[in-house]
Amino acid sequence: MIQNLVFDMGNVLIKYDVEAYIGRFVTEPGDRSILRNELFRSLEWVSMDRGRLMPEQAWELIRPRIPPALQVPARRCLLEWHQELTLQPGMEALLAQLKKAGCNLYVLTNASRLYHVYRRGMQPLLQYMKGEFVSADWGLLKPQPEIYRTFTQYFHLLPSETLFIDDLPLNAAAALDCGWSAIVFHGEVDALIKALRQQDLTPETQAALAELS
Repeated sequence: MIQNLVFDMGNVLIKYDVEAYIGRFVTEPGDRSILRNELFRSLEWVSMDRGRLMPEQAWELIRPRIPPALQVPARRCLLEWHQELTLQPGMEALLAQLKKAGCNLYVLTNASRLYHVYRRGMQPLLQYMKGEFVSADWGLLKPQPEIYRTFTQYFHLLPSETLFIDDLPLNAAAALDCGWSAIVFHGEVDALIKALRQQDLTPETQAALAELS
């Protein structure tokens, strides 16, 4: 029976909208393309999530690829994209019900060490969490099997009692391969509630979800 529910952050707990973040700093299509590719789709971004680079170190590697006229907004985008986070509508009510029903709630996210700065903006959701596991702190990334195994070992959880909710099928499938249950989240909390009700949850959790349906 599932006792532990583990939530991804981007596009699960919060709306992760790269185009909106970029649009706060540049507006021209060509400029937006440069920031999209050289920041959010860069190897340096992955290295930050893996904990191998701090943001300022990443910027020093990225900077030579950015046209001089874009370097100020590009640097600001890299370091400040997280300053306007949008919580997933309906998620706080769901977490409150799950916590009330006795579920153990956790975060498992690919994120740089900036997470420890911008997590303050997610406090309405994080208040319900029993633990947070950030990829950069461990030098691991989803969908590596090691991150799921390390997670359950660190929090002393049984994979068979743990369910992962992620917006990327690849990450959810990797959790399944490690003996977890998994749900792919497509942006609708109501659909997530329906999917959860099909899982082997405790009677208390099922009753709590029924109140939200």
